[in-house]
Amino acid sequence: MDIQIFKDNKVIANLIENSKNESHEITDEVLKQNFIILFEFVSDYTECSTGPIKECKQRIRGRQLNLTFKNSNFYLSSSPCAHFLYENKNQTIKNNYIYKDFSVDAFPKTVKNYLEDLKTENFFSAEEIQERELIIKNSGKLVVDYIKDIKNIDRTNIKGVYLHGNPGIGKTTMLKTLANEAAKRDAKVFFCTAPDIIEKCKEQFSKNSNSSIPYIDQMKKADILFIDDFAGEMVSSWTRDNLWYIILNYRMNRKKLTFMSSNFTFYELDKIYNINKNNKEIEVMKVARLKERITTLTTFVTLMGKQSKRT
Repeated sequence: MDIQIFKDNKVIANLIENSKNESHEITDEVLKQNFIILFEFVSDYTECSTGPIKECKQRIRGRQLNLTFKNSNFYLSSSPCAHFLYENKNQTIKNNYIYKDFSVDAFPKTVKNYLEDLKTENFFSAEEIQERELIIKNSGKLVVDYIKDIKNIDRTNIKGVYLHGNPGIGKTTMLKTLANEAAKRDAKVFFCTAPDIIEKCKEQFSKNSNSSIPYIDQMKKADILFIDDFAGEMVSSWTRDNLWYIILNYRMNRKKLTFMSSNFTFYELDKIYNINKNNKEIEVMKVARLKERITTLTTFVTLMGKQSKRT
């Protein structure tokens, strides 16, 4: 069979063109040497278009056959096809969550969607809407800038946000929006609500008392960590010193982007996390070192709005 059939395939033709300035150029001889795999590719390759998955013509419905070239060899792989992505619009976002305690299908909003929704917002004043627009844009830029430089170990420290405000004014919505934006851009994201994740960590600890707690390790190492309702948990010396301090200290030392929301001001954390009144000096020191990690990782931002409003 003539190798022209390979050259007529637009995927292979594109690989040939891109190889012309590379050390391993795709010549006719290379095509002949890879005849079997290329014949398999052109025989099975079908390009999907956007539409319902019932219209998919792939051999394995929902999977697109791919071809790559490296070091004089061709390789076959597969990935979600256009039909699959059409019916699973949020799949990329879902795939990049290490952990989340909300449904992306129920809340798929990203920064663009958030800003569009603000245009028709009726709950907040013009000033409050303008403030939310500024916060989400600035925070979104932090996410984008951080992801661009994520693999650089010498990157400058990009601070996240400690978002404070009354209950029910949209702090959680903002954090979910930013988390989705980060996941959409291929960052590995951990999103948790403080009281809930603490209970899950305790459950893991009770089952694996002699080993590490996976959730803590995941929170430490996630590209971007979002902690909602910080200080809303039933506080204890364990949550302060063995959970939050360990996680935030690790992230501070590695310049990992972190976002937090809380109903409490930064100064109210002194009272909340000052637990043992009999060891005042030690308690003050332990609270201070926790707060130092928070100030290094985040910038304090107050969100205006009256209680029980939603965005």
